[in-house]
Amino acid sequence: MDYHEQRLKRLRPITDSDASFLYILLIEREPEMNISHTQMPTWLEHRKFINNHPYFAWYVLITSTGAKAGSIYLTFNDEIGIQLLKKYQGNGLGQQAVMELMYKNPRKQYFANINPKNKKSQKFFRMFKFHCVQWTYRLDYNQSMVLQGMLTKKRGGTHPVARLFTGGKQP
Repeated sequence: MDYHEQRLKRLRPITDSDASFLYILLIEREPEMNISHTQMPTWLEHRKFINNHPYFAWYVLITSTGAKAGSIYLTFNDEIGIQLLKKYQGNGLGQQAVMELMYKNPRKQYFANINPKNKKSQKFFRMFKFHCVQWTYRLDYNQSMVLQGMLTKKRGGTHPVARLFTGGKQP
């Protein structure tokens, strides 16, 4: 049976034995898909993340032939995240998985946090009538240090806002 003829058999809750498969998904992920991390976590960081049970519901997608094709989760804030191995993308498995996730976990509304560069994921969720409700901006610690330096130079000393980035300490 061809990968494109696969159908979703079921969503199976994540177990400890899925850690290697989930790590393979991370390795295969394109940089523009990431929204929560900027570099690949180590194996130990990955295991710790799984053991913290970070999601309300987290599943492995099992195909009609019994193969693991990807994972899908629902956060405590009703956000859906999904990733399939590349060889299973574009054949309807993702659509089936989202529908099954919503069936198993009914909510008044769902969200999808998507990297603005991830056009494929945006198109995917628009198929389900998701629409853009906000743009979220992030300031990383290293960038905040640059801002702190700019504020300090501009004011000729430590600016009160600069102290926010150092926990109230003088730079």
